[in-house]
Amino acid sequence: MFFLYGCAQTNILDKVGLTTLVGYDVGTEDKIKTTAVIREVNPEFQSNVEVLSTENDTSKGNRMEANRKLSKKIMVGQMRVILFGEELAKKRPSLLY
Repeated sequence: MFFLYGCAQTNILDKVGLTTLVGYDVGTEDKIKTTAVIREVNPEFQSNVEVLSTENDTSKGNRMEANRKLSKKIMVGQMRVILFGEELAKKRPSLLY
């Protein structure tokens, strides 16, 4: 008889920030500027919304930088809108795929 146990990573809403909107645009020195709207839920179930902007070479780098700026880990579980600036879409179309 075999027993299989799975460990799923659980995320408690009090400990994470949920990203609901992200916008990408051309930044300085050929970097990508990212602006994100992040919702934080506290233990009293009150919602706090923060707007955070970062610049980095990649979207992953921007996410890591945003995690350093915010006190909670950023998750994308409630992502509803992603916006791309027209100049960025023409300049770096590989980002759209």
